[in-house]
Amino acid sequence: MSNLLQKLKLSKPRIVGLAIVFSFLWLQTSPVSWLSQPIERIEALAYDMRLNATIEARQVDTRVVIIDIDEKSLQQVGHWPWPRDIIGQLIEKIFAHGAAVVGFDMVFPEEEKNSAQVVIDQLEQTNSGLKNGFKQELIQYLDSKRERFDNNVRFAESFADKDVVLGYVLDYREGEPIGVIPEPPEVINREQALEALGAASTTNYTANVATLQNATPFAGFFSLRPDIDGVIRRTPLLARINDQIYPSLSLEILRVFKLVDEIEVITASIADLTVIEGVRVGESLIPTDMSSRAYIPFRGGWGSFPYIPAVDILNDTPLKDNLEGAIVLIGTTAHGLFDLRSTPTEPIYPGVEVHANII
Repeated sequence: MSNLLQKLKLSKPRIVGLAIVFSFLWLQTSPVSWLSQPIERIEALAYDMRLNATIEARQVDTRVVIIDIDEKSLQQVGHWPWPRDIIGQLIEKIFAHGAAVVGFDMVFPEEEKNSAQVVIDQLEQTNSGLKNGFKQELIQYLDSKRERFDNNVRFAESFADKDVVLGYVLDYREGEPIGVIPEPPEVINREQALEALGAASTTNYTANVATLQNATPFAGFFSLRPDIDGVIRRTPLLARINDQIYPSLSLEILRVFKLVDEIEVITASIADLTVIEGVRVGESLIPTDMSSRAYIPFRGGWGSFPYIPAVDILNDTPLKDNLEGAIVLIGTTAHGLFDLRSTPTEPIYPGVEVHANII
């Protein structure tokens, strides 16, 4: 045996290296089910090491700007959720700064209570001490002003003639959908994409109230599904809902920004299966796996994109970052609002910046 190794000129380090390579090849092709999780973890670790080793020191990317519902904003404006007329003011001021598209990394599944109706209900249900005639006049007056106090309408009106993309959450458990989603954009290779996404079909979601969604034709899901170790590395770009193909929030924002009417799903046939290989929006081709998941091209750690506190926009504070022509994401880094994730670059990372990296 030693003579054979000498003839092949294989040193001990080379032998060990070949043994490791053949071991991994065997692990990859082994039908043993209990090996799948360890293999996934090893592959994830290798991916994380390669990603962090190849991330270069880059300037902050100003093409996507994050308007942050941060601790400072909550302290000055008040606890979340804010009155929707205030969020409407935020939208109007963001576009006044020249933003191209605004996307929401949050969902509004319930109507905000009309403050006039709240007072009417209290007057009708309690003995207010007011004379009956005056009480009825007050109720009639408040009823006539009901629309003026409807913050849902004020919020929806802020979308007028603007490219606003709402967000919603998918749920693959059984249940009834909440809220409404818009008609999906046109999809090239729709039938093949439906076939490929068949196993990932759902009819359950939590979306926005009709008052808001009817004010804009754009929306996308922002559900993030971590890998087996709880780390966010990939994200689906497409989902099958009620036999239609719907885009993720990031993909829809990109489509709206590029002024593209349709999405092209690149498919291929493997044996008897139709699989997805990528998604094209305009000239942009995004490679994906068979479930339409794309690896998130993290630019670095937390803060790779500009953050502006929402309260600074509301207070007309001079901004150091220019919003002219930018894609704007509205999200949160406040710890109490639970949108912090684990990523290959940092164990605590804002979900809204994950979407910025995807875009």
